[in-house]
Amino acid sequence: MSVIDEVKQKTDIASIVSQYVTLKKAGRNLVGLCPFHDERNPSFFVYPEQQSWHCFGCNTGGDAFSFIMKKEGLDFGETLRLLAQRAGVTIPSRAGRDEEKEEKERLYKINEAAARYFHNLLLNSSEGVKARNYFQGRGFTDKTASEFQLGYSSNKWDDLKKYLQEQGYTEDELVKAGLLVESESGRIYDRFRNKLMFPILDIKGHVIGFGARVLDDSQPKYVNSPQTP
Repeated sequence: MSVIDEVKQKTDIASIVSQYVTLKKAGRNLVGLCPFHDERNPSFFVYPEQQSWHCFGCNTGGDAFSFIMKKEGLDFGETLRLLAQRAGVTIPSRAGRDEEKEEKERLYKINEAAARYFHNLLLNSSEGVKARNYFQGRGFTDKTASEFQLGYSSNKWDDLKKYLQEQGYTEDELVKAGLLVESESGRIYDRFRNKLMFPILDIKGHVIGFGARVLDDSQPKYVNSPQTP
């Protein structure tokens, strides 16, 4: 849930408007004199169920955000901060957002480096012959393998770990990316071993994880990356 959605969820429009307007019950709704124009007969309605307001005299309306923006003369960012403070919602600092974005970008790079590593093993290593034969037996050409960046993971326990650490990535980052797993004894090793590798892409084309399949009849047949941050 975004910060904006959380603020909206925790903001009651009747409580906000009643700080500026004396409201009276009108069935399931509330009514009062419009704070935006002079009037003797109330034409300003608040709809608690829809969390909205509308003035039939001004022919304008909206939600709690638009009410505060219009009444206080604030922009959206200022209104968000004001309502967030009232609702007890913490807005992440710019530094925090930048740090989060940087971490996400680094995870993308880690997964993309892993995808290249798996793809190279499939196409160019003697260890990948069995995987190449599997794909070819199911009609996959080298062009298809390259287009979808299909790959193969080594049967060794820490080949990928060593490779990515040589690229400058830390063990903690590789665990967070879902490429390494920690055993109960505390040993950290490659999650994917001796498997066909299928990169999982987001809508922007970033590699965000992997689907993997065994080459034999062992179980589990399929292994996927855990959900990453």
